[in-house]
Amino acid sequence: VSGIKALYESELADARRVLDETARERARLQIEMGKLRAELDEVNKSAKKREGELTVAQSRVKDLESLFHRSEAELAAALSDKRGLESEASELRAQLAKAEDGHVVAKQQLEKETLMRVDLENRCQSLQEELDFRRSVFEEEVRETRRRHERRLVEVDSSRQQEHDAKMAQALAELRDQHAEQVRLYRQELEQTYQDQSLGNWRIKRQILEGTELAYKFTPKYVLRAGQTVTVWAAGAGVAHSPPATLVWKSQSSWGTGESFRTVLVNADGEEVAVRTVKQSSGAREIEDGEEDEEEAEFQEENVFLQQGDPRTTSRGCRVM
Repeated sequence: VSGIKALYESELADARRVLDETARERARLQIEMGKLRAELDEVNKSAKKREGELTVAQSRVKDLESLFHRSEAELAAALSDKRGLESEASELRAQLAKAEDGHVVAKQQLEKETLMRVDLENRCQSLQEELDFRRSVFEEEVRETRRRHERRLVEVDSSRQQEHDAKMAQALAELRDQHAEQVRLYRQELEQTYQDQSLGNWRIKRQILEGTELAYKFTPKYVLRAGQTVTVWAAGAGVAHSPPATLVWKSQSSWGTGESFRTVLVNADGEEVAVRTVKQSSGAREIEDGEEDEEEAEFQEENVFLQQGDPRTTSRGCRVM
């Protein structure tokens, strides 16, 4: 019996030892399980946080992709604008170079024309002085001829007085004819000294009292020759277009009508070089410079007349008539 008891106690001790070890292992496992649960909770929290961050990151990626596409479109538009601006800049540089060349040419032309104008003024002055001298010589010859004839009249018989009067009248007439011919030649030479006038892009403006202003523009290459005239007709006049002396304003039927109107010739720089103002009165038109024209004289509603070569006017003699 004692052996059985001892065996039983030994087995019981072993069972208790195993139970204690099992309890310890269980406790250890429970502790580890608690740690694992805590780690799992932490991992779940971290995973949820990562999922939130992933969602935010995905949304940010979409926003960045949209921004990238917009930036690409803006970049393409900017590059297109850049190419357009570069092309426009090239054109502007070409225009600037052309304008500078034109400015140099215009400056040279101005200097040349200024020298020619001074030369012409000096020549005109010389011709005018020579004309005045010849006029004074002619007047002195007339006076001397008259004195000689008066002395002869005293000496001749009264019966021959009529014959001497006729001879003196004839001599005076011949002297007058010679002087008139000389004046005509000098006047013709004076008119021929004035250069051709370019009217390119010049305008004729007609302003009728309380009416709309009308403006005719010459073509860029139009030139009015020295001593020549040009008449600009409205289309309603029925005149055939025959440049350079006869021009027809095809888009305008009439130059307009009214009791008072003002006609101005404006050069390409916008400067007024000739002006004519007409006021209607009873039976005549009063002109600004004091002249008078009959109602139908050369300045009608259908046409405007320009004359080149009048030494009394500016800008090499262009005159509105």
